[in-house]
Amino acid sequence: MDQSQNPYISHILPVAYEDELMMHVVLAVSGAHLSHKLPNVPSLGRATQQHYSYVLRSLQSEIQHCFSRDTKRVICLLFVAALLCVYEVLAGSTYKVLSFHLRAIKQGLRHLRDVGYSIPARANETEKILHFICEGYSYMEFCNLITPTPQVSIPSDFIPIVSSLLGQSIAQPLSPVFGGSRLLFELIPQANALLYLRLTEQAEGHVEPTSSFMHKHAELSSAIEAWKMALPIDDSNGSHSLGTEQAYLSAWAQSSMVAECIRNALRIYMMAAFLGSQPPTPDIELAIQHEVLAFAQTSRAIMDTSCASIILWALIVVATCTRDDFLRREIIYSLDNSRFQMRHLGLVRQALVLLWADASSGAFGPYGLQLVMEKNNIGFCIF
Repeated sequence: MDQSQNPYISHILPVAYEDELMMHVVLAVSGAHLSHKLPNVPSLGRATQQHYSYVLRSLQSEIQHCFSRDTKRVICLLFVAALLCVYEVLAGSTYKVLSFHLRAIKQGLRHLRDVGYSIPARANETEKILHFICEGYSYMEFCNLITPTPQVSIPSDFIPIVSSLLGQSIAQPLSPVFGGSRLLFELIPQANALLYLRLTEQAEGHVEPTSSFMHKHAELSSAIEAWKMALPIDDSNGSHSLGTEQAYLSAWAQSSMVAECIRNALRIYMMAAFLGSQPPTPDIELAIQHEVLAFAQTSRAIMDTSCASIILWALIVVATCTRDDFLRREIIYSLDNSRFQMRHLGLVRQALVLLWADASSGAFGPYGLQLVMEKNNIGFCIF
């Protein structure tokens, strides 16, 4: 990723230099990351915790006294909450802890939406920060829907809230957070809901999927297959240099591969949803392993790029259904040697190894991962 496209450099650091609360949360995030790399430096852990505690206290106080019409300050506080989400991931917190901050962000975004705020196509710096918050918040909501989640726990209204705020800027072709596949990510909550629905049906005694389930399954499957990556923007008028144009086309090609990885994982999730708590039939097993192999072949081309961070949700979903020992070792290698050496990747690795070692028939797919994590008291959240 070009340094100018790095959100940390382009959005976070400039604000932190001018805002004490933002600087403390940046130091907390940095400390959480460093304490994983330097576990034998207790003073680092203590300093990180002090920054984190300061941010929590100050943020609560500011929210109570912030004037709701001070849009710029509201956006700054949302930025702090978004970075607290990053902190929780890096600290190895559970999704339950992360969800407190996500709910706070959603409430703030809803307030901005309700007062008629939206980001214009030509955004100023504050509006660019809000765009980044919306993208990052949405991504964390999507990518943490790995195991079947009760629908009361999923904020179903966050997509229209974010879409309203983003306005025309939602059409950004290659965003740093989603690449070009935002609409594909928006299908993840629906796939998760289907798996939870099927598990509920089975608990109620429905051996075969109900007609309602099958209708929803068919509709969502069609949406997954119908989605297409937007074509590269034509630069026939020569407004960009050759080098810039080549860099753009390279980024577009990588984003296209990211999208196909997400689609592979969604197809697998849909088959897992059909199974519910049951082991796969031979036909479904064959179809799932076909998608596993397709994912492996595509992901190899982007695993050493900045795009690799975007496919972590897909990697985990695919890994829960991977039977081949070579592919399993390849997945572990990619987690161990990721350019993003972070604590949550180690927790993901631990959960997958336990899943693969479990000989029970239910230790398969996202639901199997949930069972194994509950059995071994493991939890994580990702971004």
